[in-house]
Amino acid sequence: MFMFRKQPGETVAGIGIDFNERFPATANISNATVTAEAGLTVAVVQITDKTLFTTVSGGDAGKDYLVTFTATGSDGSTRLGRITIKVEA
Repeated sequence: MFMFRKQPGETVAGIGIDFNERFPATANISNATVTAEAGLTVAVVQITDKTLFTTVSGGDAGKDYLVTFTATGSDGSTRLGRITIKVEA
């Protein structure tokens, strides 16, 4: 699992997961969501080809937060990707 580090006061755009290897070449991502553990804010889900991007803000110093990316493909399949955001002290 990938870990990303940020400061408590930062808002960071462009954090994402590439789903290219998880969907067939003929499928596209038709729907996507990004969720985070309480205390961390995620917004602005952007789909670029088969990659999902989000903007992350907030979080308490010294805490790790799990962020889950859910992609639904035009072929009906659903794929999950997770990253950990570490808010540095």
